[in-house]
Amino acid sequence: MGRPEKSARRELKPLTHSLYPIGENGGSQKLLIQAAKKGRIRVEMSRRICQDCGKESPNLICHNRELEGNPIECGG
Repeated sequence: MGRPEKSARRELKPLTHSLYPIGENGGSQKLLIQAAKKGRIRVEMSRRICQDCGKESPNLICHNRELEGNPIECGG
């Protein structure tokens, strides 16, 4: 029986890169060029909720507007 407390950490080769969440579309090596050849692909994004306005946004900086016609963005 294996000893899980002595097991070494497993790392993906090559390491995955979170800036380009292409999933399985880049093949086993997560190649952006291979994913681009497929045309449109679905990427994996996490849900981010702004601390200031409470609205959902996929961006690091919130680009939601408090009022629809207001040109000022939240920026939180």
